[in-house]
Amino acid sequence: MKKWGKILLDALLSTAPVILIVLILNLCGVAPFNDNMNLMFLFGSLLLFFGVALFSIGTENAMSKIGEIVGANMTKQKNFIALILIVFLLGIFVTIAEPDLSVLASRLPIQNYLFIALVGVGVGIFLVVGVIRILWQKSLKVWLLAFYALIFALAILVDETFVPLTFDSGGVTTGPVTVPFILALGVGIATSRAGKSSNADSFGLTAFCSIGPLLVVLIFGLFMGKLQMNVKPTNTVLPVGQALFNALKDQCINVSIAMAPIILFFFIYNAVFVHLPKKQILKIIVGLVYTYVGLVLFLTGVEGAFTPIADFVGISLANKEIWMLLLIAAVIGFVVVLCEPAVQVLVKQVEQVSDGAIKKSTMLIALSVGIALGVMLAVIRIVYNFSIFYYVVPGYILALGLTFAVPDIYVGIAFDSGGVASGPMTSAFILPFTLGVARQYYMSAHPGGWDAPTPEQLQELGNFVLTRAFGTVAMVAMMPLIVIQILGLNATLEKQYNLRLARKLVAEKDDNQIIHFGA
Repeated sequence: MKKWGKILLDALLSTAPVILIVLILNLCGVAPFNDNMNLMFLFGSLLLFFGVALFSIGTENAMSKIGEIVGANMTKQKNFIALILIVFLLGIFVTIAEPDLSVLASRLPIQNYLFIALVGVGVGIFLVVGVIRILWQKSLKVWLLAFYALIFALAILVDETFVPLTFDSGGVTTGPVTVPFILALGVGIATSRAGKSSNADSFGLTAFCSIGPLLVVLIFGLFMGKLQMNVKPTNTVLPVGQALFNALKDQCINVSIAMAPIILFFFIYNAVFVHLPKKQILKIIVGLVYTYVGLVLFLTGVEGAFTPIADFVGISLANKEIWMLLLIAAVIGFVVVLCEPAVQVLVKQVEQVSDGAIKKSTMLIALSVGIALGVMLAVIRIVYNFSIFYYVVPGYILALGLTFAVPDIYVGIAFDSGGVASGPMTSAFILPFTLGVARQYYMSAHPGGWDAPTPEQLQELGNFVLTRAFGTVAMVAMMPLIVIQILGLNATLEKQYNLRLARKLVAEKDDNQIIHFGA
């Protein structure tokens, strides 16, 4: 009973901030809801709360366990080719049906399944790269530097319309289904290969899974050319019952597809290689049921309620003073990250692997500050209309430069955090929020004719949204790389200061001693 109480309390603490901020915006008249949206907000909040609670139980008893078991057993495989093939298939399976990837794909002017397949192949390839790095005990920072240099070289060559969604694709690949599995997989592989650096090596897999899609989508962009997207001037908000029913129906199917490949792979792998006792398998099955129900409820609440609400809030704030828009954008970023299910998984694992040296509360505050800055910077880019390169180039130079100043464990955690923070709440709340801001801001700057817009107007509006609003997920994914490493740098400097202070005290104490030598 105590365990359930703690789980429900954690779920309440996770979901309450975003529910509270939306409620305040409504009651203060900043973004006033009608009766339909009030009901939508109420039911969406309840679904969010129960979804997070059930998902937390499920990941602890199922997805994390599966990742650890498979990761620990994989290193025992003598056939290296078979190991690589298994890891590659795992990367594709856990990605092609990742819910937040589907959310992003549904908003892009690219065929959904093609985009998801490209991202899946990218994750599969780079999950292999990440596992090889752990097995060969190679430096994470050197590999990250090399791959990001290649990414920026390709980004210069593709059309501007492709760049924002390319960086977004790297952020949405690591969501609530993949993160518990991949994090546990890294821990399992690193632990089975005992060594001093096993803790540091257990992080970094998620970072590689974010790199793969960037490279694959950029290569695709070289052949695709310029993207075009038409955007409707207004979005229709469905009645709450219809909206939630449609979302529930879609998410039951989406989550089934999302979890089926991983579940099928695990049971086949267990039957061939592991042979777990029936009691443990039963516990994992129960955990999978909790995971499924929790994800369905969570994503139904997000898609059926919070996405249209976020769009409405963005439109409402676009007409306010810039300082108010930026302030509320930062507050939304600060609280929304607390609702990401995968973030809760990451901070727990960080605390466990670091033996309590890196506290959950410290990680959550650092991530919240980073995401707040990221969302605010994304809105600034919309308001002042400039390229995402002005952010990502200096941002990644700073992030990669910091890797040489902090311990390896902070590098892995930081780059994992970037992918984890940009989960379904980012795709389904923050991105619709910035899409609403961008659409309304452009229409306000170009008044007239939006009651019956011409095809040219719709295309220009679409290009603005495509190049300015997209890229928000990329900003959310980038900021933790910097903030977490600054946290690590501060901890390192503090440790060195305390060590120097201790040495000084010992030296002064020794200087005061009088040594008598015998005649």
